[in-house]
Amino acid sequence: MSPDPAARFRIGVAAGLAGPCLFLSIAFAMALVRGDVIRLEGWASWPSSMAIGGWTGSPQIAAFLILACCYPLFAWWALRPALGRGSVAFTVLAAGELFLAFPTDARGQGPTWHGIMHLVGVFVVTVATAAAAAQITRATWKRPGWRSWGSVGAPAVAAGVLVGALAGFHAGWAKVFFVLASTLPIPLLATLVAREGPNAGLG
Repeated sequence: MSPDPAARFRIGVAAGLAGPCLFLSIAFAMALVRGDVIRLEGWASWPSSMAIGGWTGSPQIAAFLILACCYPLFAWWALRPALGRGSVAFTVLAAGELFLAFPTDARGQGPTWHGIMHLVGVFVVTVATAAAAAQITRATWKRPGWRSWGSVGAPAVAAGVLVGALAGFHAGWAKVFFVLASTLPIPLLATLVAREGPNAGLG
């Protein structure tokens, strides 16, 4: 039996809070455990390079899948009831995370089908992240209590996408900045959505 709307809203908010935090925790933990991969591949391949290596890469693959599961729950059960929009962009973002769950190609390795799928995921996630931030910003532009999104959340996403695009994701610092700037604003968004409450976007 499907949860009632209030329960769905709480689950959606929890997914928006927990998903990004779990993802970043696993990604950084993997970087500590697999320091040999960081030394070989560099931070420019992080966190994708953490998914290389069979079973040793399975925690990072699971981290991508966590986001792929959490983002639709957040989008449709919390974000849409609260703001009335943004759910489609987050669903596309979740699809991009599914593509990222395919292991990327290691340095010096020829292109593989799963490596190509991973690269598609990088493109989809980048575009969908920018689209989602733009939709949320438009929806909350004149809403009271959303100043932190306009002054922190949206600029962080914009800076992350811009820096990542200009650096071409080839510089380690730019890749880490992009990942943090596109992921950390989601818990902020979930917190603001929780304060907004369900059905606010339908009024």
